[in-house]
Order: sequence, then structure tokens, then C-alpha cells
Amino acid sequence: MPHPNEVLIRKGFEAFMRGDPEPMRAASDPEMVWHVSGRGPLSGDLKGFDAVLAWGIQLVERSGGTWKEELLEVAANDDSAFMRTTYWATRRGRSIEDQSVNVFRVRGGKFVECSVYFGKQDEFDTFWT
Repeated sequence: MPHPNEVLIRKGFEAFMRGDPEPMRAASDPEMVWHVSGRGPLSGDLKGFDAVLAWGIQLVERSGGTWKEELLEVAANDDSAFMRTTYWATRRGRSIEDQSVNVFRVRGGKFVECSVYFGKQDEFDTFWT
């Protein structure tokens, strides 16, 4: 039987990719902090779910709607969770395909912090410049 935090991630991710952010919003602490690795225009710290949602919308908009992501793996316990994905997009005649890992800190059944790491960080940063 999967851990409840694994179920939260899986359901939230699936809904988010369908364009429904509400399950992830419900699973997120209002003061959640989202750290996006790198030095590119989409890197930095985001505070609150609305900022995370705006970041996700930027991925879709800047890629002309081509941003896609597939969930590969999830693991969770009472205090933390991680998910590994493959993502791909095209932009300005260029394509990117890579994997990312999101590491979540969980408190009281809510995501309070997430750090996002990209396998090809320099390529990710350059792609969005």
C-alpha cells in the first residue's frame, strides 16, 4: 500500500498535467516555498502555491504549449517525498528532453517546501533564455 504522501503527489501531478491545479493547492501549505535550481529566467524561490502555479503556466506559455512531463517514480514517508519525471518541450526551433527530481518536505500532511533539480541544468537555463 502506498504512503499517503505518495498518493498526494501522484493525484496532484496527474490533475496538474490535466490542467487542474486544485488537488496540488489542497496538498500545499499556504506558505509553501518552491526552490527552482539554476541561474536561468525560471530559476529562483517561489512563495505560495499561486507563485508555483504561475511558474508552471510560464513553462507552458514559453514553450507554445509543448511542455509535457511524465511521472516516472515517487517515494514518500511522513516527513518527505520525491518524484522523478521526464519532461520535454520545444521553443524557438530548439528541443529539450531531460529528467527532473522534486524533493518535498512534508508537515502535517501538507507540502511545505519543494526543491526542483534538473539533470541538465545548464541546458534547462539556456533553453528558457
